[in-house]
Amino acid sequence: MDIKTHAFNLGSSYINKAVSTGRFGKVREYFQIDNVYLIKKMGLMMYPYLSRKWTDTTNRDSQQVLVAYPDLYIPFMGVITYILLIAGELEVKNEFKPEILGKIWSRIAAVDALEVLVLKVTSFFFESKEIEVLDVASFVGYKYFYVILRKISGYFLNRILRKIFLLFLFVSSVVFLGRSLKTFLITNNQVISIKKRRIYFLFLVVGIDVLVSLFLK
Repeated sequence: MDIKTHAFNLGSSYINKAVSTGRFGKVREYFQIDNVYLIKKMGLMMYPYLSRKWTDTTNRDSQQVLVAYPDLYIPFMGVITYILLIAGELEVKNEFKPEILGKIWSRIAAVDALEVLVLKVTSFFFESKEIEVLDVASFVGYKYFYVILRKISGYFLNRILRKIFLLFLFVSSVVFLGRSLKTFLITNNQVISIKKRRIYFLFLVVGIDVLVSLFLK
């Protein structure tokens, strides 16, 4: 049974429905990226500690935007890769069945949809209501990048090195998500009260997303 084919077909059918119709034209913008953006973004996610990298721009949809701005390509491919890793582990144990892919996908979709819903509703109470649902989905979807690296590290690193690497990934994920939200939501010319509320929202998003990612095995 070809695991890659099943996973690819599952993901492709979903995304094709999303971006091929006029109603979902907005979604298409979040997938319009190039290789330069992809390399810069993953580099930023892996090592978000250099301030100069947060001012880098790239061409997206015929306009220059910050690399830190959200996209859906990396989260979507992260979910597909995560499902493939789980399927591969099951295949090694001779426990893989095609229908398992659908169950995993449904569970991930349900958890992420609930997380996005909670954060979007909460945003109205923290002066952040202009943040789009797709933006929230993008930000919370980046956790799969770190979850994948966390899983892969278990295949190659010994116990001590893996713990060090996991700590590095945890800190990087928190810093990346926090600074991404700060770049997206907070500006210097905002009223202090609004800025404070948005900072609280930032911490809430990071806290919830970290908790959810810890439960992904």
